[in-house]
Amino acid sequence: MNFKTTIVLIVILAIVGVAVYLSSTESSAPKEEAKQAKLLDVSATDINKIRITPTTGPAIALERTTGTQWRMTSPTTAPADEFAAQGVADALAGLQSRAEIDPKGADAAATGLDQPAFRVEADTKDGKTIKLAVGNHSGAGDGLYVRKEGNEKANIVAPDLFEQINKEPATFRSTEIVQTKTPEVKRIEIAHGANAMTISKEGNGWMIGGPTTMPADETEVSDLLFAVTGLRAAEFIDDSASNAAKYQLDHPQASVTLHSEPATTEPTTQQVATVIKVGRYQDLTKKNVFAEVNDGPIVAVPASILTSLDKKPIELRDKNVLRVPPAQVTKVTIDSNLVATTQPTSRPASKKQIVIAHAPPEPATTQASTSPSTTQSSRTAEKKKQEWKLVAPTPGDADDSKVTELLDSFDPLKADKFVETSASQPTTQPADQYTVTIETGGRAAAPVRKFVVTITDPGSSKTPTAAYNGLTFEIPRSVVEKLQGDFKPGATPAAHAIPTPGAESP
Repeated sequence: MNFKTTIVLIVILAIVGVAVYLSSTESSAPKEEAKQAKLLDVSATDINKIRITPTTGPAIALERTTGTQWRMTSPTTAPADEFAAQGVADALAGLQSRAEIDPKGADAAATGLDQPAFRVEADTKDGKTIKLAVGNHSGAGDGLYVRKEGNEKANIVAPDLFEQINKEPATFRSTEIVQTKTPEVKRIEIAHGANAMTISKEGNGWMIGGPTTMPADETEVSDLLFAVTGLRAAEFIDDSASNAAKYQLDHPQASVTLHSEPATTEPTTQQVATVIKVGRYQDLTKKNVFAEVNDGPIVAVPASILTSLDKKPIELRDKNVLRVPPAQVTKVTIDSNLVATTQPTSRPASKKQIVIAHAPPEPATTQASTSPSTTQSSRTAEKKKQEWKLVAPTPGDADDSKVTELLDSFDPLKADKFVETSASQPTTQPADQYTVTIETGGRAAAPVRKFVVTITDPGSSKTPTAAYNGLTFEIPRSVVEKLQGDFKPGATPAAHAIPTPGAESP
């Protein structure tokens, strides 16, 4: 090989190397993605009707009522799930074309647009109708072939629309079966087996009607209303109310009627009644029960609704049993009747009475000197501050802070739980008894009144109970602890380890 040939080969190799380098650089550079363009000239809020027609199965028709509220008009007429309906509207308005393709030719079958899986129509507020054919997923499934009616080309878009429309009709149906809102309810009527109860709104509170009218606990009523108005269908069973007997809804286990005054700009006193009936269990698991609202469609709902309705008036009663403002109290008498115990410590049976009276303010003293001593002024101030006096068993000053803590327990005296007592089954278990008599009045010309509460303490391992005004209820142990010990200033407070009455030594 001569020198000229060698030079030519070197030049050729250099040219090839440069070409390969440039080609490699070009292929490794990121390609600019095709600019996406909005496919439909419409916003989600402009869409007021949607029709989804699958290749197989019933067509689904949705219609906007107000704002975000939608209604299903096909295959059945019922409130629509607003999130499912709005999801379709949002997906349609958000369609972005990634690329245009020719829907005809050899690749027509691959797009699925020759026989679309879905046809979607959307009516807008300005009277226009948008029609869209939805075909197959493209590539690895990250795209979707669609074609807008009137367009020569088809488009590849994100698959979100397919996910929103590829659902069973029941998915678009609202599972909320009670349309009544909690703040609108003015009266509740409950029938459960042989028991019946009425709860009515009076002012800012609730009252339980019946043989004995009593205030209702606001939290308990709120929980009850939340359970009823929040009922949701676990499954839609039958759209025909004529089949009610099949599900024991002609003789329901329980029923509740809500009388409400819907919010309106026009003043009205006319109430709307919503009747919810609960029938038999759906199956042996007793997970769900059949229910219907206002003779509407029959659905399966969680069986927990029966527990919410299985309430006695006493269970819904206001737990604030007694309220005695401390500022009105003039006298407190505590009669203790304690049983003998042998463990954890030995204690003989005993009876004791403590009487505490409100001390009237002492008159201000006039000092002979114009410059009274600091010590004398301090003692006078102490006398003025003393609010309570011990009358029995030994007269003297009472510890104001201990008396205040005791009186705070009765402002209000709150029940943890009401207890139904049976006269036919009297208890024989020995227990400590406390009778607390609180007198008010006589101060600021108020009339004198007496409140007598009997407290039974079966021991530290059991819950103490109280009786007042015909009611028996469980109370916190802290109330009992405040009745024990000495009310003298500086006296050691009662021990928290309370002997168990009637306990025998091992």
